[in-house]
Amino acid sequence: MRLPCHYRVCDENQACIIYEKEVAEIERSFGILLGKSFLTLRSQGAYNLENLPIASFDINTTPSLGVYFKANMPFLNEKLGYTIESSYFRTKMFARSVSEEFLVTLREEERLINHTLANNLSFTYDIKRNEDMKFFIMGGMFFNYFFISDYYWLFESKENATGDVLGLSESDYNYFLPYDGGISLGLGVEHRSLFDRNFTLMLRYQVGQGYRDLLHMNYLSFLLGMAL
Repeated sequence: MRLPCHYRVCDENQACIIYEKEVAEIERSFGILLGKSFLTLRSQGAYNLENLPIASFDINTTPSLGVYFKANMPFLNEKLGYTIESSYFRTKMFARSVSEEFLVTLREEERLINHTLANNLSFTYDIKRNEDMKFFIMGGMFFNYFFISDYYWLFESKENATGDVLGLSESDYNYFLPYDGGISLGLGVEHRSLFDRNFTLMLRYQVGQGYRDLLHMNYLSFLLGMAL
């Protein structure tokens, strides 16, 4: 279905001529979203906090499950659209540092576990499309809320000659913020299957704007959406 738009071009000595232009109907869809993300937590400068001296954590991989809603915007441009997503994933990140100073070995470990509600708003632009398939680029913003978070820190000093523990400190005080946000960029392809359902495959990169002082979270995600 297309909605008509009317334009009038009239001359003083002639009858009014009406031009009619059809505007595409707004297409909406709702579906489930499966994903696999690679998450890094790294420092972008000198990082020196009392209980957080380790500058980077190991890369974490995590699956995600969520829902999405998307629609096009033909009233602006038939190639434009937007997508709203909400997903859940759990991350478990580790950092470890070992060094030697004056016959003493220093060992430090950190563990961070987050249960995350991830929200993303993206605007899309179709770069190529046909009857059954379209390719698009996307950009927008994200906001992640860590509704359950667990943190643990350990620092140990041990004498090399005897193996005796000279000092041991532990803490479960969570210095990290309960949220993170930033920008997202990506590309994708949407295909209508034989079962008359739209499947969407996306590759997206998200850059956090500051999770804890100079620490930033970066996400690289592969996503598969299926319209219901």
